[in-house]
Amino acid sequence: MPEQSTAHPTIVSFLLDRTGSMEGIKDETISGFNGYLDALEREAGDLVAFTLLQFDSHSIDTLYTGAKLSEVARLTSETYQPRARTPLIDACVKTIKVTEETIARRRDKSRVIVVFQTDGDENASRRHTLDELRDLIERRKVEEWQFIFLGADMNAYKTASNFGILKEATLAYSGKRSRRSMRAAAESSLGVILREEPARFSQQQKQAAGDQYVGRQNKK
Repeated sequence: MPEQSTAHPTIVSFLLDRTGSMEGIKDETISGFNGYLDALEREAGDLVAFTLLQFDSHSIDTLYTGAKLSEVARLTSETYQPRARTPLIDACVKTIKVTEETIARRRDKSRVIVVFQTDGDENASRRHTLDELRDLIERRKVEEWQFIFLGADMNAYKTASNFGILKEATLAYSGKRSRRSMRAAAESSLGVILREEPARFSQQQKQAAGDQYVGRQNKK
């Protein structure tokens, strides 16, 4: 297929919020995330080495590192249980560090996509600062890593901007539209994997995701 002419092995690292406030959109998140995995497996298959972390203030857990999508178990209500608070900065730094370790183990020249998903602002980090995270992201962007920020029921643009993530790669979605939003995230990821496009969301995708900030952020 012509669209696959620039397809290239890609490391996809996904940080999934497991904090207590996610309980209200638990089912939607499970379904949406599973749909994200299914879309990547269906369209990109073995091109993707997938890393998954879940986080809350009790622990930041690395569940998969550089795994084949076919080997990544889909979420269930037993394996995804929201609790506790939001050490977002610590979790983002750990995700990047785990991704760096994955790269070090590989011998190919892989593309890199890092997806941060949350529904709340930072309130529990103890190990790292915002300046540390922003500096880390800026250094990896120079190496052409693609960063995507998904914020449910929050001003995701403010947080993403503080991190150094572009508004075009940010989605401030309605938690009740998690399935549609994760589908948009999959489409953005596949654009990077299959066509070497920058990670981005169209205005139509933002509107379909219930992005209440879509007009305001364009004026900034």
